[in-house]
Amino acid sequence: MRLQDHARPDRLYGRIDRTNKPFRSIMWEPGAEGNSDTDGILKVDGFDRKPFATPRWETQGFDPYAFGPGFDALPDSRKLQLQEIRYQVAIDTIVRPPVQAPVQSRNDGLNLVPGSINFTAATDMNAGARPILQIPPQALEYIARDIQNRTEPAIEQGFYTPLFTAITNMPGVQPRNVEEIARRHEEQLAQLGPVVDRVQIEKLEPLVMQSFSICADAGLLPPAPEVLQGQEMKLEFVSILAQAQRMIGLTSMERGLGLIGNLSATNPAVLDLVNFDETVREYWERLGVPARTLNSAEAVASKRQADAQAAQAERTAAMMPAMNQGAQAASLLAETDAGNGQSLLQAAGGMLSGV
Repeated sequence: MRLQDHARPDRLYGRIDRTNKPFRSIMWEPGAEGNSDTDGILKVDGFDRKPFATPRWETQGFDPYAFGPGFDALPDSRKLQLQEIRYQVAIDTIVRPPVQAPVQSRNDGLNLVPGSINFTAATDMNAGARPILQIPPQALEYIARDIQNRTEPAIEQGFYTPLFTAITNMPGVQPRNVEEIARRHEEQLAQLGPVVDRVQIEKLEPLVMQSFSICADAGLLPPAPEVLQGQEMKLEFVSILAQAQRMIGLTSMERGLGLIGNLSATNPAVLDLVNFDETVREYWERLGVPARTLNSAEAVASKRQADAQAAQAERTAAMMPAMNQGAQAASLLAETDAGNGQSLLQAAGGMLSGV
């Protein structure tokens, strides 16, 4: 039996029977003979959602088909299989070579077990079994060396093994600095970035969404809160490789902030160019730190408003003694008689108005 799944362009919308599902599934018996196209078909079924995931490794233009490491490593893999076969044949030929023997030994037979004794006629001391094909033992070393030094590294290169083990297999025994390791790590992830994105988008995300849909149809999930009703679900992957990929730009961010810090010593105005709130949030997200460790934008705005009001109250409180002294001086001037029915405060006001 074989299973074939593909989208159905001829489905009747509105019907919920199996033969009108968005994806058709056909099981048939290969090699069945018949006069019609339906002969040999065992079952026609369908699926509401795509029942498989096909992530791609490397794409070219708009071609829906992709290429993977297996395409590049296939010739070397076949070569390795042939080399291993020849290696075992060479060992067997050295240990048990083909032999030639005199005709008269056909009736007597020869014992080729190691350590055995075969008796021959005294008149013909040279009559005995001799190897007709001898392989020098050095051939085994040559084949093994070719497998180790050429074939296996070519296969590892085809499957991008050096990218994953660049730090582990780093030449030299001297300690490496953090900067060099970070640069190597970023270079690896930059090459694997498109592949990781395609795996997440074309495989992991459809599988997770399909799992949620199946659970929702089966009634295994509780009702969604009102705030999530009608909202599109956004997936965020937290694997080690996904987190490492998000950390690629951290070194550049740190260098940029370091430059701003150095320039602010001579020109503080450059600090106005940086949105520090968004920078910290972006840094937190790339590091994979839980978002709940940071306050929300609303909480930050409320706190800053409260801090501004508290600072204004402190300034007002600090100015109160001077304001009280000014009020007392004005009251004293208003109560002091300057003659002509005027107080000193009125007289001072008249003098200032005439200036």
